Amino acid sequence: MKRLFPFLVSMLLFSAGSNAARLKDLTLVEGGRENQLVGYGLVVGLAGKGDSQLTYTDQSIANALQRFGVNVPASTIKSNNVAAVMVTASIAPFARPGSKMDVTVSSIGDAQTIQGGVLIQTPLLGADDVVYARGAGLCRHRRLPWRQRRRRRFHRSKESPHRRHHQRRSAG
Repeated sequence: MKRLFPFLVSMLLFSAGSNAARLKDLTLVEGGRENQLVGYGLVVGLAGKGDSQLTYTDQSIANALQRFGVNVPASTIKSNNVAAVMVTASIAPFARPGSKMDVTVSSIGDAQTIQGGVLIQTPLLGADDVVYARGAGLCRHRRLPWRQRRRRRFHRSKESPHRRHHQRRSAG
């Protein structure tokens, strides 16, 4: 019996390890999930590559100017330097106030590009219509981490030094 007890204990330990799951995988802390945010905004400074004369872009520009006390009719605005955009983001669980996060800015009009433009301060709303964050800043293409970048493939030509060396070795 004394020899059987250590054997049973070791079998229990090894079998528990093979079917074990992390507590993190089995539980969800209340409020401990990512929250999706969305907002509507304007990207300015596009040097003629913004939206063409779209009604909602012109109206958005007029509304933005009106907040600063400039009353301009939407019909007189030329929006070729501005693009109407949707801004999306995810707040990490337990994010602290003031922490920075990445946002995705997507054109909803017919702008050629938004790269190099500046996103005007845009409120980002949660599903409950509460403003959780604000997005603003330069629109630039995000560089992928080195593991996600596409690896360059070099094709060996017939004149490649590697191929010539290989041909000389096989010929001799």
